[in-house]
Parts: sequence; C-alpha cells; structure tokens
Amino acid sequence: MTKNTPNYSQIISPENYNRIISFEHLYISASDRVIKDLIEKFKPSEGIAEVVELGCGPARILPLITNVSNIHLTGIDHDAEFIKFAEEYLAKKYPEVTVEEADFLTWKNKGPVDIFYSQGVHHHIHKGTDTTTYLSNMVTQLNKNGVYILSDEFLPEYTNETSRKIKAVIWYCHIFSSANRLGY
Repeated sequence: MTKNTPNYSQIISPENYNRIISFEHLYISASDRVIKDLIEKFKPSEGIAEVVELGCGPARILPLITNVSNIHLTGIDHDAEFIKFAEEYLAKKYPEVTVEEADFLTWKNKGPVDIFYSQGVHHHIHKGTDTTTYLSNMVTQLNKNGVYILSDEFLPEYTNETSRKIKAVIWYCHIFSSANRLGY
C-alpha cells in the first residue's frame, strides 16, 4: 500500500486483525494455503528463492510460508504499528523472516525477487497511476522467470449472479489491461 493509504492499526489491533481475517473470514485461510502451494510450485528448483509478501500486516501469513523450504522470506507493509507487532511476533519463532515498513510504489529489495505475493491488498491500492507504478516496480525486480501471486477476493457488493460476474470483470479488468499494455 502507499503511504497515503489509511492504516488498519488505527481501527483494529494486530491480534484481532489476524484472528478475524484468518478464522472468521469465509475463504481467506483456504486462499492462504493456495498461496503457500503456489510458492512451492513456482520457486526455483535450485538455490534459495527470494520471496516477498506485499502487505504483510501483522505477520498473518508469513508463519505459514516459513514452512516452504529453501526460501528467504521478507514481508513489507506501510503500517508502522503492524510492522512493529510483526517484528516482535516473528522474532520469537521465526527470526529468519525479515519485515520492513515500506511503500509499495518505491520499495526496492536488496536483489532480484523470485516470487512476490499478496493477499487482500490489491483492492486497497489506488487505481490508475498508483497501481501501474507498484506493478511496474515489482516487475522490474522480478527474476526472469519470477511470478506475482495476487490473491484478493474483494468484489464490490452485488445482488445476483449476473451482477457478480459483471463486478468481477470490471474489478479485475484493470489488472489484465495493465499487464497487457505493459507486454506481460
């Protein structure tokens, strides 16, 4: 997220955020497992893969991803309070995981990234220039065969199946349009 985006920590504690999103949301925990499986599938077969979570918040998914072997894992988020919580939480059980307070639009990793992933973040990034800037920033940091796993179940409210399909196309077409326009 960008620095201009409001922080969740202003309205919810890190503990409650992790509990509600992980255990009280219908599909998110299943999506988390799919992300983990895709990281295992797409990581390079040799060496240590560089994996970065965009919008790691209070380290909700990072512990699950630590179960993937041969990766170096970094989480970034713009929310200072969530990052502080993540650092303290991870230091106890997962000291090898790095977290950083950063803006997606300008953040640079120390080296090329094999896999970027995000869960429930994309719909918070302002459409247009901000979306194009963050996606371009990621693409320039990806290894030649690198991937971005974008998981975001948010759709604007709908009233029937036809409306749901229309909202899905409208909501996600900017992702496909941007990728197509940039030649990906």
